Amino acid sequence: MNESDGDKQTIAYATKKLLSLADKYYASAQAGLRYLPFRSRVAIAAALAVYREIGVVLRDRQYDVYQGRVVVSKLRKTRAMTQMLLGLRQWTVRSDKAHEPALHEAIASLRHHSE
Repeated sequence: MNESDGDKQTIAYATKKLLSLADKYYASAQAGLRYLPFRSRVAIAAALAVYREIGVVLRDRQYDVYQGRVVVSKLRKTRAMTQMLLGLRQWTVRSDKAHEPALHEAIASLRHHSE
């Protein structure tokens, strides 16, 4: 599919906006890690670091999704996880960061169904 330059710019802008929103969710998740049991905290923190790195690579590409699938190298994954895990102390103390209730607005109308 050939996209016009205008379409590519629109998609790049939308990608930038989505990644900006994702960063807010990542920050909220990171602040909430301290509420999880230690082993779960470590596993989720590692996953958070790796998935966030996909967005970092897209930023490095100037949000050009047409360059193909984003692949995060093993070295880059290891570096991201190491940096995240080195912040372990921050996950066990009370955070000064205020929670953003607005992050939950998109799912507030969803109901939990029990089977």
